[in-house]
Amino acid sequence: MEPINPSPVDGGGITQANLRGLSTADYLKAEAKLTVEEKSALATGLARALNAHSGDGAHFTESEAILRLLIWNAEPRVVEAIGNAVAANPLAPRSLAWALANDDEIAALPVLQSCAALSDEDLVAIVEESGNFSKMGAIAGRSVVSEQISRSLVQHGDESTMHSLLANVKAVISDDAFGDMLDRFGQHARVQEGVADRETLSPSIALRLAGSANASVAAKLAHRHQTPPPRIVQMPGYVDEGGSEEELNRHMSKLIAQKSLSEVTLVHHLCLGNFDFFCRALSALTGSVKDDVCAQILESPSTHLAQYWEKGLLPREWLPIASAAASALIHIDQNYSKADRQLFSRNIFDRTAALLKAEKVSISDGQKRFFARHGIRL
Repeated sequence: MEPINPSPVDGGGITQANLRGLSTADYLKAEAKLTVEEKSALATGLARALNAHSGDGAHFTESEAILRLLIWNAEPRVVEAIGNAVAANPLAPRSLAWALANDDEIAALPVLQSCAALSDEDLVAIVEESGNFSKMGAIAGRSVVSEQISRSLVQHGDESTMHSLLANVKAVISDDAFGDMLDRFGQHARVQEGVADRETLSPSIALRLAGSANASVAAKLAHRHQTPPPRIVQMPGYVDEGGSEEELNRHMSKLIAQKSLSEVTLVHHLCLGNFDFFCRALSALTGSVKDDVCAQILESPSTHLAQYWEKGLLPREWLPIASAAASALIHIDQNYSKADRQLFSRNIFDRTAALLKAEKVSISDGQKRFFARHGIRL
């Protein structure tokens, strides 16, 4: 055979016919003479013609071997040409697609976005092992994204990956994946909007999102998914206007990341009259709807607080104190003026201590020191 010439002297150009007998030895003999443009053209022709099911084993083996040599040659334009050609070839072999998917982004992204040779298991492995958010975004944009792939993307991807996944109407996203997404990125307005824009959304996910979403997203949920309007909860104590709902939720996420939402912090805020902060913190710690937390605790702290306290992994020995403080705050709010905030808080501390004594709750030294700092002896 004559040396390789991607632009034959006779002007025939690259065709399936003049590539069919090409061997690895032919390529190696001519490699040094080929320009980048010629290598790209050769790679594209070979990749487009590959057929994993053709039955022509010798031709397939030689073509794949030459393509691998071109890939390892690491010229970006050549590798990109191979990636694009393999991505567009529904009969491309899995082995070549896998090699490209694990290569640099320039070759991997088109393959990850559209190559049919990669299985769900292949794609999940790349998501979990690569740690590459650009590759995850390409996978999230595929024409078919199964529950298995979506779940893996939600668990390992970044916020940009979530946007790509939510924008893909063909992506199948399970309720547990939506739940994980809201756990990780639920305070981000664009993620809230992306979830609300999904064509189908289960009532449980819609209600959960409605409990923490901003007004525009809540309205969209009510229109698209018939979620009931958020319940109006008359909040006892004081509500500090520290910013928008989104900013307050973002602040809670930051406190959780800093491990600042301790049992002592929660009880302290209760005794200061900050019931809104207390409920918002429990909501953030447990992934619950804040208004549901508030309403149930207002109905009966001794009955409903325990479930949120346990779900938030807070120490059980502080639960009786939190319950007593919540009961004290609600009682003081209903029966006394809030005009003097310092006096209001002092009344909560006093009533909390009285309730604990009446119920004969065993108090640790650390808990005694907590009350002692506020002039209360137990």
